[in-house]
Amino acid sequence: APPSSDVGMSFLPLGRDHLVAALRRTHRMARNSAPCQLSDLAGDSFIEFRRQKSGGLNVLIRSACEAAGFEPCVVQTVPQIATMLCLVGAGLGVALVPASARRLGISDVVYCELREHIAVDLTMMYRRCDTSPAVREALKLARRLDK
Repeated sequence: APPSSDVGMSFLPLGRDHLVAALRRTHRMARNSAPCQLSDLAGDSFIEFRRQKSGGLNVLIRSACEAAGFEPCVVQTVPQIATMLCLVGAGLGVALVPASARRLGISDVVYCELREHIAVDLTMMYRRCDTSPAVREALKLARRLDK
């Protein structure tokens, strides 16, 4: 849930997605076309999304790993999913990302469906006072997605 105390921010729900494992193309599980269990990644180094005041993706992923019986060994924390995927492609670790991140087309990264269905709400966060043309256009496109 978005933080309600920050009155300067607005939140636009974009929909629901599910998490997938992002793996380097040479990862031992990348060759398997079957869904993997989250616990199969317990021994891997993880690249995680930075923690947000509202919890967000970081808390969701840590909770999912805990439910699968392990604490992820985090080697890098990053502020953007694209950065996370670039580090996965460079072989620094694995990551759990929304399935829609596949569209970024990062080289040397493959995606493995998880047997566990881990739903994630996608939300656009923006400053209410920001009236730049780029923000207005992004909001217009996002609202079209909601229909």
